[in-house]
Amino acid sequence: MDGAAKGSLGLARAGGVLRNDRGGWILGFSENLGHCTAIKAEIRAILRGLQLTRELGTIKLCVQVDSKAVVSMLTTTFNGHPEYGMLIQQCKYLLDWGGWEIKISHCFREANQVADKLAKMGVEGNLGVTRFCTPPIEVQEAMYADNLGVLWPRGFNR
Repeated sequence: MDGAAKGSLGLARAGGVLRNDRGGWILGFSENLGHCTAIKAEIRAILRGLQLTRELGTIKLCVQVDSKAVVSMLTTTFNGHPEYGMLIQQCKYLLDWGGWEIKISHCFREANQVADKLAKMGVEGNLGVTRFCTPPIEVQEAMYADNLGVLWPRGFNR
C-alpha cells in the first residue's frame, strides 16, 4: 500500500495492490482522498487495503509499506497525534481480527512502485475508491519488472 499528499495538507491519494504468493495480481485499488497529510494518506491506504483483503477472505497477508513511521504506529502502542488515533485504531482492529495471519514490514519506495503508481492514479478520479481486477496499463511495466526481480537502485525513480 502507498499514500501521498502534496504539501502539508495537499491533495492526497492512496493505492495498493494485493498479490498472490507468486506475485500475481489479485486486486488493485486507487483512491482520491481529498486533502490530508501524507501520514494520514499512508494510514488510509493501509486501512483500505486491509478492508479489501478481508472482503476477499485472505488468510495469510504480508503488508509492505514504505513509511517507517506508519509501520511503527501499527506495530507498537500508539501514543501519537490524535488526528491519526481513530485510523490507527481501525487498522489495529483489522490486524487483530482472528481470521488471518498477518505480518507488517517496511519496504523502500523502490520496492513499492506498483502501489505508488496506483496511488498517483487516485488523483485523477472522483473522491472514493476504484478497484482494478486486472493491472491497469499504468502499472503493467512495474508489475513485469517486479515479477522478473528487477532491482532499482536507491535514488532511481521510474
